[in-house]
Amino acid sequence: MTDFKWAISLHRFMLKSIGLWPPDSRNVHEIVRSKFRLLCNVITLLFITTIPTLVSLLRIWGDMTLKVENLECSLPMLMALFKISIIWYNQKVSITLVLPCFGLMVRHVTNLTDCGRPLLIQSYYLHDVSKSPQFELTYLAQGIVLFTGCLSYSAVDHFLGLLIFHVCGQLENLHLRLRHMEKYPNFNAVLKYNVQDHIRLIRSVEIIDNTFDLMLLGLMICFCIEFCLQGFLIVNIVKKEGQLPFMQLGWIVAMILYILLHMGLYCGVGEVLVTQSEKIHRAAYEYSWHTIEPKAAKNLLLIMLRSNKPLYITAGKTFPMTMATLCNLLKTSAGYVSVLLANQN
Repeated sequence: MTDFKWAISLHRFMLKSIGLWPPDSRNVHEIVRSKFRLLCNVITLLFITTIPTLVSLLRIWGDMTLKVENLECSLPMLMALFKISIIWYNQKVSITLVLPCFGLMVRHVTNLTDCGRPLLIQSYYLHDVSKSPQFELTYLAQGIVLFTGCLSYSAVDHFLGLLIFHVCGQLENLHLRLRHMEKYPNFNAVLKYNVQDHIRLIRSVEIIDNTFDLMLLGLMICFCIEFCLQGFLIVNIVKKEGQLPFMQLGWIVAMILYILLHMGLYCGVGEVLVTQSEKIHRAAYEYSWHTIEPKAAKNLLLIMLRSNKPLYITAGKTFPMTMATLCNLLKTSAGYVSVLLANQN
């Protein structure tokens, strides 16, 4: 129980910091503070990083290498804003699930977007950032917003993992109760409770899927794009320069590992959910039905029929989030690297 409280407090701190944790409806000041934190987070993400990086992208549109390096930062910032909007829009629905339970970037420097003194990310501002104290203030603002952007990007990922693992824990409890129903004196009452609990868990998974399916679809597309861009960047640098500098190689490998870990998190928790839901079917199938009354044995068939279909979280109601999906994504993304290279030529 202590570990569970620690995990909940960690997620609560992350989501409270960006204004997405549901406040106490009885405390007006807490509601106002939460909305103010969310507004500040969105405004800073928009006007300090996202819009300047997109303007910078337009200015270097003809250079493929610079476009790739720009999208390394602009895509995660856009996805962070998208995640915030998804959670905020579904806040009334997701609250039913909540209550129960950097460093300096290695990149090419160009006069188009870097005015003599490179900032943390490739961006373009209307004011002159090469002079002091404008440069120092802009540098500091980018550092703060990058931190809040990473927090917004990761907090939603961890929140989804928390919800899925919470459901998986309840599915495991249900699985154990189904396997040991003979220990209870009133078999029919226990079976009825297990069926009601199973229906409740199915509805919980449906709520999670309805809340996060669009976000997962956007993340899947974003993962494919970023993976293709990183592969293109490695091949392009080796092809042009004959070698890949150690620092730049380390940065690219770190980026690939980061996006792989995040996508692996979604697919991993989805795989765990499928495994746990299949245990319900197996528990009903392996139960000693010959030792109970025929009517009770027929009721077990209903559980088997309903649990025969595994529980999934999906991307856009189309792609189940499993490890098999992750492998297919990797193969497809690797194939599109050659398309980018051909487009450059």
